[in-house]
Amino acid sequence: MLGMIGLSARFVKLEGKAVLAPSYVADGSVQICYVGKGSGRIKVVDNEGKLALDTKVGEGDLFIVPQFFPSAQIADDSGMEVFSVVTSSKPVFGQLAGNTSVWTALSPVVLQASLNITPESEQLFKSKNSKSIRIVPPST
Repeated sequence: MLGMIGLSARFVKLEGKAVLAPSYVADGSVQICYVGKGSGRIKVVDNEGKLALDTKVGEGDLFIVPQFFPSAQIADDSGMEVFSVVTSSKPVFGQLAGNTSVWTALSPVVLQASLNITPESEQLFKSKNSKSIRIVPPST
């Protein structure tokens, strides 16, 4: 039904202290997000890499992620559930971490120059970004 009016939905459920690695909607859509359960922190960066939003959110809070702005969600101890309406019936999400990250498309030389790191650090960086986009809390 949402697709018929040009919208889609996204649901993220994070366990306590888990992080959803930074992502953005690559097709220019806007995300309208509602915290349905739990609490945590939302970080949004503008298209120049400057922090646009860094705030604590809790159950019942609403926030908007503008088009092309990357955002990360960090759950508190109790976890967090976020429901988002996206202003596209077929949004394209880009990841800034994990095996589908934009980092994987860069050549080693470009990545080293971009991050001002050694070839060894570049290899370590890529090896740590080769799996999932979810960063789970350490087990206790």
